[in-house]
Amino acid sequence: MNHKEQLSKIKAIFGLQVALESMKLDNGVEIEAESFESGKDVFIVQDGEKIAMPIGEYGLEDGKILVIAEEGVISEVKEAAAEEEEAAPAEKNLQKRHNWPLKKQRHNLRKWLNLFQKNYSFLQSML
Repeated sequence: MNHKEQLSKIKAIFGLQVALESMKLDNGVEIEAESFESGKDVFIVQDGEKIAMPIGEYGLEDGKILVIAEEGVISEVKEAAAEEEEAAPAEKNLQKRHNWPLKKQRHNLRKWLNLFQKNYSFLQSML
């Protein structure tokens, strides 16, 4: 049984149903969050897997800026007007902002899977 099936079973047990909003970064990477507001969790969707969004500032397709101060949590969503003033420094950091190291993604995925396995084992012991 894969992790998606396990997660579906857990959701069914607790009757959880969470609808996620989906957006794309200006480089085409898909991200998901319960809602794109301060304090909400946000994930990168890659090959069907969800990875906590790394710390940084990211341009959205609609021109807004998504700020992540704590890994996987939205700090704020800024209007693009502030970005126009800093166009030159932003161009220098463009590749850095949108290029997530594979090592970091694997680390986040392992951390999430370990947490899931611990919770799944706990739920199994309760049944």
